[in-house]
Order: sequence, then structure tokens, then C-alpha cells
Amino acid sequence: MSGKSIVLRPAAAADVAQIGELERASFTTDRLSRRSIRRLVASPSAFVLVAAGTSRIVSVLILLFRRGAGICRLYSLAVDPAHRNHGLGGEMLRHAEGQALRQGARAMRFEVRGDNRRALNFYEQRGFRRCGLTAGYYEDGETAIRYEKPLGGATA
Repeated sequence: MSGKSIVLRPAAAADVAQIGELERASFTTDRLSRRSIRRLVASPSAFVLVAAGTSRIVSVLILLFRRGAGICRLYSLAVDPAHRNHGLGGEMLRHAEGQALRQGARAMRFEVRGDNRRALNFYEQRGFRRCGLTAGYYEDGETAIRYEKPLGGATA
């Protein structure tokens, strides 16, 4: 991971502003508003994980759960540009997979921009497989590639 001074923990209401800043630094479209972030942090059907450095949040991951569904949705994963390529994204994802298993999920699904080669490679290297696509999914018209991964040796 990117440093021993980084701690993974559930997000708190006090983190909303910094999570919003990280969203703006990480994504050019389809960013979460502060209002949406605040709602997700407070929601019992969401798990918001942050990686907190000594002075600020350097990564955020959001998982969504639906009662009775065996599949959770990875809604967002953002890593501060200065902390990329040090294993932090992979550590966040491993932690989220463990949380998903503890909450009864058998698989994780999500969408990735079709033009985001870096993200596509990141997820494929971690065992996620393409399971579909949706043309025009993103607000700028970009196609989404859907991914899924069975968790804990399960088959989805």
C-alpha cells in the first residue's frame, strides 16, 4: 500500500467534503454531489470506505447492497492521483470484497467507462470478468462495460 500512515476506515459525516474533492480530482464526468455523498455515508444499504492519510482522505470506495440480493454493486472507487500505483486501490478493493462477504454478497458487479483502459486493466488483473455493456451509459455518451466477480470462491 502507499504508506504506513494511511488507515482504512468507514467514512463519517465529517468526511463528506473531502470525498467530494476526491471525486472532482478523479472523475471528469458522472461525479457524486456532496448531497449524494452525505446520503450514501448515512445509508444502511451503503458501505463507504475511506483511506485516510495524515491530513486528508486519499481514496474512497462505495459499495451498495440491496436487501435479499446476493450481489453487491461497486458504485465508485477513487484514488487521489498522487497516491496511485502504490497498491492502495487494490487494498481498498480487497477490503471491500471482505465487507461484501460479511454482508452476505456472493458476487460484486459494477460498470467501467469503455475508454478507461487503466481501470479496465486494474479490474481484470483482480479477477473481474466482463459480463455485458451498455451503450450511452455515461452522461457524455460513453459506453459502460459491466464487470462481475464471484466472491469467496462462490459462483455467481
